[in-house]
Amino acid sequence: MRVARSNRNAANRAKLNMLHHVVSKPIREIIYQKGGKDGNPLDLATIFFETRKKNNKLVEPEAIEKHAQIEEIVQSDPSLPSIEIVENIVDLKPVAMYLALGVE
Repeated sequence: MRVARSNRNAANRAKLNMLHHVVSKPIREIIYQKGGKDGNPLDLATIFFETRKKNNKLVEPEAIEKHAQIEEIVQSDPSLPSIEIVENIVDLKPVAMYLALGVE
């Protein structure tokens, strides 16, 4: 069972268009180091950039496009919750379909 799950996960990771480049550092640690420890929570655009940067810049075209969309939405309405920003830029239909079908 574990081997099958591992193989399935490896196949799914190979299909990703936009990779996260945080290596072994948890996102919560990045948030803490970039201002969370001082009580200054990061905005979604900063978190997105920090988790996808390579040599301190975004290199994947899709990541650049999504980052620009996030910044535009945040500038137009800074009070918008992060979940609503994500819903505006990410196609959640495949996720909803998998949840509806009960797929892990």
